[in-house]
Amino acid sequence: MNGIRLALAIGLLVSTFVATATLLLQSTAAASTTTVILLQGWQTEDNDASFSAIRAELKKAAEKKGIDVRFVDFSYVQGSSSYSKCDTNQSLLLSAASLDALVHQQLRLDPDTRLVFVGHSLGGVVAQYWAGAVASDEELSSVDALITLDSPVGGVFGSVSHFIADYYGLTLPKCEGKVAFLDQIALESKDNLLDEIHSAGLKLRNRVYNIGSCTDSFIWCTSSAMNGGGISHVVFSGFQGQNDCTAAAALDVFAAAVLGQSAGFLPALLGDKVALDFVMGCYLASHSAVTVDPAVLKIISGVAFPEPPAACGTARAAEAAVVGARTRAAAPLFC
Repeated sequence: MNGIRLALAIGLLVSTFVATATLLLQSTAAASTTTVILLQGWQTEDNDASFSAIRAELKKAAEKKGIDVRFVDFSYVQGSSSYSKCDTNQSLLLSAASLDALVHQQLRLDPDTRLVFVGHSLGGVVAQYWAGAVASDEELSSVDALITLDSPVGGVFGSVSHFIADYYGLTLPKCEGKVAFLDQIALESKDNLLDEIHSAGLKLRNRVYNIGSCTDSFIWCTSSAMNGGGISHVVFSGFQGQNDCTAAAALDVFAAAVLGQSAGFLPALLGDKVALDFVMGCYLASHSAVTVDPAVLKIISGVAFPEPPAACGTARAAEAAVVGARTRAAAPLFC
C-alpha cells in the first residue's frame, strides 16, 4: 500500500514539474519580442509623425499573430531621445554611431529580441551604412529585416543634392557646418561611402528590402535600390497618395534648373521663395507618399512578421497579389 502511495506521490510530483516547466517555456516564448527601430529622414525632428501609418499597420499585424512588438524611435543625437532638423545634416559616421549605441541598448534590455529596421529617406541610408560598416556579426545575427523607403542607397548626383541643400539653406534657421552626408552619397564624390552602404546586402543576405516610389519627385526610384554589391529585394511603388499638386511639372522645373536646360533659371528660382516653396512642397509630398502606400504597408508587415514555412504557399500568393510585377526579389518576400 505504501509503495502505491509513494508511486502516486512521485507521479504527482513529476506531472507537476512537467506542467510547471511547460508553463515556464510558454511564458518564455511569449516574452520573445520583435523590436522595430524606426529611422526618420533628413530635416525631420523627434516629434514628427512620419511613421504613424507604418506603426499602426505593424501593431495590428503583431497583435493578429500574437507577437510582442516594441517600437523604438531612432535619434540622430547619441544618448538622447530628441534631435533637431540641423542634427540630421551630420556625417553618416556620427548617425551610424548613434544607431549602434541604440542597438546595444536594446540588446542589453532583451538579448533575445529580433530586430527590424524601417528607415525612410536618409534614415534608410543610416541603417544600411550601420549594417555594412559598423555592426558586429553578433548584432547582425539579431536582425530579421532592414527595410528602406525611398532611401538613396544607390547614390545621387551631387548637383541634385546640393540644389536641395541650397533650398534648405534659404528656408531653415542657419545650422552650423555643412550638410556633411551629401558628399558621402554623391555618385561622383571620391569620398562617398556607397561601397560600405551596399555591403549591407552581402552581410544581411536576403534580409535587406529596398522599396522605392517611382512617383517620388525628390528621390528617383532608381536611386532607392543598390546598384549591385549586395543581395536585396527591390520593390517599386506607384502610389501617389494625396499629392495632387503638379509634381510632374515640378520635376520638369527641377530638371531644367539642375541640369541647366534653362540657362539662368536656377538663380531666379532660388530668388522666388513662393515658387520655390511650391516646387519643394510637391517634392516632399511625393517623397512621403511611400510611407502610407497600402501595398507597401502590407509588404512591411509581411517582412517584419513572416509566415512559418508551412504557410509559405499562401504567403507567396499574397505577395504576388500585393506586389504584382513591380518587384525584383532575390527570394520570396513574405517567407
